[in-house]
Amino acid sequence: MRHKNVPLVVICIFCAASAMSADFTGWSCKVPIAVSGYSQSEALSNFPVLVCLSTNIAGFSYSQFKSGLYDDLRFTDGTQTNELRFEVDWWDTAGVSYVWVRVPQLTNGETIVAFWGMEGQSLPSYATDGSTWDSDYGFVSHYSSTNGGFAYDSTANSRNGYLRYFEASDLQTGLVGRGLAHDGSTEYVALNYNEPENNVTHELWFKITADSGLWSVNDPECGGANDRNIWVSGGNACARVWAEETIVSSGRDWRDGQWHHLAHVFGTSVGGQRLYVDGVLRASGSKASSDFNWQTWMEIGWANNNGTLTGSTDEPRISTVARSSNWVWATWMNVASNNAFLAYGAVEAGRPGIANREVTDVTATSAVLNGSLTSTGKAQTVVSVFWGPTDGGQDQSAWSNRNDFGASSSTEFPELYSTNLTGLSSNRLYFYRYSASNQYGRVWASSATVFMTGSLGLRAVDDSAGESGPDTAAFEISRPSWATGVSTTVYYQMSGSASNGLDYETLSGQAVIPGGSSNAVIVLTPLGDSEADGGETAIISILPGPYAGHGNCATATISDATTYHVTPGGSDSNTGLSWAEALKTIGRALELATASNDLIRVSNGTYTVTSTLMHTNPALLVSMNGPEQTIIQASGYIRVMVISNSNARLEGFTVCNGWGPQDVSTAWGTARGIGGIWLRAGTVRNCIIRNNTAQDDHMAVCGGIAVYGGMVQNCTIISNVCHG
Repeated sequence: MRHKNVPLVVICIFCAASAMSADFTGWSCKVPIAVSGYSQSEALSNFPVLVCLSTNIAGFSYSQFKSGLYDDLRFTDGTQTNELRFEVDWWDTAGVSYVWVRVPQLTNGETIVAFWGMEGQSLPSYATDGSTWDSDYGFVSHYSSTNGGFAYDSTANSRNGYLRYFEASDLQTGLVGRGLAHDGSTEYVALNYNEPENNVTHELWFKITADSGLWSVNDPECGGANDRNIWVSGGNACARVWAEETIVSSGRDWRDGQWHHLAHVFGTSVGGQRLYVDGVLRASGSKASSDFNWQTWMEIGWANNNGTLTGSTDEPRISTVARSSNWVWATWMNVASNNAFLAYGAVEAGRPGIANREVTDVTATSAVLNGSLTSTGKAQTVVSVFWGPTDGGQDQSAWSNRNDFGASSSTEFPELYSTNLTGLSSNRLYFYRYSASNQYGRVWASSATVFMTGSLGLRAVDDSAGESGPDTAAFEISRPSWATGVSTTVYYQMSGSASNGLDYETLSGQAVIPGGSSNAVIVLTPLGDSEADGGETAIISILPGPYAGHGNCATATISDATTYHVTPGGSDSNTGLSWAEALKTIGRALELATASNDLIRVSNGTYTVTSTLMHTNPALLVSMNGPEQTIIQASGYIRVMVISNSNARLEGFTVCNGWGPQDVSTAWGTARGIGGIWLRAGTVRNCIIRNNTAQDDHMAVCGGIAVYGGMVQNCTIISNVCHG
């Protein structure tokens, strides 16, 4: 490390992993691309990085390519001596071109360099033979071309998918290049592939406005024998591994017409199955491998649970390893926020490359200004940082202050610089921007970084939240009026007895106060659960960032949902709000529990119903001690229960002795049946469904449970009868 006082300079050198030896010093153009947004600690091996080339990169022009459209395109690691494999996904000389680059070891700060501008070149074989994708990939398709009715596989496996019932117009602009539009009726991609039953990852990008099937493994194609289903029901993302575990997300409706990345990971290496959406773990289970091992087909855009997909898909992939949470997050972030994940330098023709890094250690009178030299270009380079109370842009004379560092001739990048400023004025904004120059010219960081030598305010503007409703709480982060001219990113962490993502919807840890505003509000939305916790706390604390001071905190309390109690010795004239005021019948409790996440707790006993229970509200109906101790049985020729709310839940009961003589409309006509439960929406979990009957002279439907929507999890369904 090198040090210089007034300011302090810290220089750290990192080396990228090696690949094929290369020398592209003769190429006329290059651009350094730094991995700046990978915040995880795990180094990812052979990670495919999406690089987006366009005129949004300073100095870039498609006219700079000298061999065909892109035959002279090359990539190296940060040393500029090790060539990296790549594949062009989509090339658009009038817009954005998408290229996948295989990076041997992805870490934050890793740099790759793109070269072009050399006549007489041919595209390397690795750019088209699938070797950009390592052997852990079983299938990758970009939908860039559908000639011949195929979704072409970009891996060396050449497992091309069959486009079933698509039309040419369904190949449309996707998230990355081309994507497929699905009509919600017949269209899906079929893949003839017998994948492993353990340590597998399925992933794709989807955009939907209705419940949809996303993925299924079958024998035969779209057959009744099925497993590894992925679908969206009631807006929730769902995944199943047979036999028989289904996991379901909560707290977010994914039918919003926006692109989302989904990854279903299962295997012994991750201890079960994991369902991620947009890089965040949304649901998990313990089922690590599938018992369904005779599959011959899989379908993308279709699942047995919810049929075909209504919307669009892009970038489906199969990995024969269970990807880590960091890998999944990086895959999502790289595409969803490419300019945050990667820092694109300016196109260089001998000039150096430079970038700002985040300011650190801000106090009322001091701060550390950080920068990164991404390339020295073709000559010895001098790095400078300009700073002051106003943004001087790229005009050196417009900046109030300047610090210069010694000349650098490093060949290993990024080379990190830090300047420790003291004696700053408190309670004001400061700007800084790194610059680098050599005999070929001066370059600047893409924009100035701003920080404030004042502190933030934090308070709970609504410190009381409740699971019923749900009733939200809110925190306000504020800044002084003199700081409102720019946006400020505030970093925070959540603690307390309530768990982020479990007891309330996931909060990201970042909030942006936009320019012109004095505050930002963070809303805490409780999630319902089946436990009476007695109230939990959610504590928000400010973390260090581009502002002085941190550590101040605020607290909100999450109260339990309204809880109703049912016991055989109760009375329906009671309130049901305590065991002393317990109700007698489940039917009465269902009438009272009308708010979202309202909880009905049922004690041990046998509850006989003489009319069908209608579970139409978003309440949680839960037994105290499980299905062996808590029984709902029908008396007479009636169905036991209908569940028709997407947020309703039945958990921990034995459901028995139902009889289904009523008319039921099915896809095949009108029939009689469904003796136990007619599940139209919602969730049935940890139940025993037994000794129910469906009866009709012509057609019987589902003695135990008929699933027209919703989810069945960890249930035993036994000794039910259909007569027809």
